[in-house]
Amino acid sequence: MSTYALILAGGSGTRFWPQSRVDRPKHLLPLAGSDSLLQQAVRRVAELVGAEKVYIVTNEQQRASVLEQLPEIPPRQVLSEPFGRDTAAAIGYGCAVIAERDAEAIVAVTPSDHLIRPTSKFIETLKTAVSHVRKTEDIVVFGLSPSFPSTAYGYIERGRPLETRAGGAFEVKSFREKPDLETAQSFVDSGNFYWNSGIFVWRAARLLDGLEQHLPVTRQGLRQIVAHLKDDDFPKILRETYEGFAKISIDFAVIEKVSSGLTVIEAGYQWNDIGSWNALEKIYHKDRDGNTLLGKVLCLDVKNSAVWTDEHRLIGLIGVSDLIVVQTEDATLICPRSEVERVKQLVEELHSRGLEEYT
Repeated sequence: MSTYALILAGGSGTRFWPQSRVDRPKHLLPLAGSDSLLQQAVRRVAELVGAEKVYIVTNEQQRASVLEQLPEIPPRQVLSEPFGRDTAAAIGYGCAVIAERDAEAIVAVTPSDHLIRPTSKFIETLKTAVSHVRKTEDIVVFGLSPSFPSTAYGYIERGRPLETRAGGAFEVKSFREKPDLETAQSFVDSGNFYWNSGIFVWRAARLLDGLEQHLPVTRQGLRQIVAHLKDDDFPKILRETYEGFAKISIDFAVIEKVSSGLTVIEAGYQWNDIGSWNALEKIYHKDRDGNTLLGKVLCLDVKNSAVWTDEHRLIGLIGVSDLIVVQTEDATLICPRSEVERVKQLVEELHSRGLEEYT
């Protein structure tokens, strides 16, 4: 049983507008270092499986940029979706292609836009998960110990402990969707819940069997797609087949319907999903006034603000606090930190006003 990695890289990243655009979304940006988040994700998993066993699922608009950033990945391993159909279709597509290459494949599935440090701890957790799958054929999900009662993440309730090479593994007792604040606090207080990281390890065949049982139209479509991978009319077949797929997450479609053979392994690394511009202060140094300043920025009496520009443009701020300011060649964002989640709404407004050139 060889191990492969499947990286999901098709998101739009609208919360990082104006840096993030349709053809250059969050995972293609160097938000946490000189490499993009996608490059970091690929090099992280490649330490274990090698670049020759890393597959990417992206979309048609981003495929060229993904290939440009990842010359070490063979182009045939960069799969592009003609339509966004959520993670059940994306993961199913990737696992079906991998299973066609290797019927016994174990697949580690990970998002492309998370910041994970240090890599050594991630690899250690991944090795534990792969070893567990080899022995049990379980579906493994990585759980993150909650640091606060978040209402933005799904939760995993752990059951009895299981024996693994490094410990920290438990039966999955239940999945809980994004809770209200009071419920989230009760989860944290109990000590028996993890955040669902969206990182899974399983045999490709088991995942495809789950789709067969719970999402049969998608499973049949994936057979059709794989059967025509090398045909001249493959793009047409892919588009026609994909259009009929249900838009649903892998969690809802399969994982939460599995009655046995589910394991959660506690992640032993630092994690940040970099969900909005507010995350910059957790990644970069803050000055004595609580500001995170990236690029050419001059501040007078400015506090608790995050500012992003480059060495070719100067931003000057005077007497303000708690702001997000982001400047690019053709657009500037200014908003209070408390309103940063509305950046997505702003992008939707650009679309509604016919200003797609700025999206």
